[in-house]
Amino acid sequence: QQVRVWTDDVALWGHAAAMAPMKPRPALNYGVALLGTGQPYRGLLSILRADTLSRQRHIPRWDRAVTQQAVQKNLAAMGLSR
Repeated sequence: QQVRVWTDDVALWGHAAAMAPMKPRPALNYGVALLGTGQPYRGLLSILRADTLSRQRHIPRWDRAVTQQAVQKNLAAMGLSR
């Protein structure tokens, strides 16, 4: 059923982020996909949302660490820091 929305990375991760709005990894991957299509502002917003979501108490420690590390790397690649 999902194959119809997976036309490209932006569609895939945008859909995943919409279906799981409280999970950090889809938001992070959506942000990275947006960056890859030349949408830095929207990508940055989604990456920062992933960072915020990863700080929720119910997010497993390993997921929090992996997401926050990826956020830092992506921000650094953009010449930004958190």
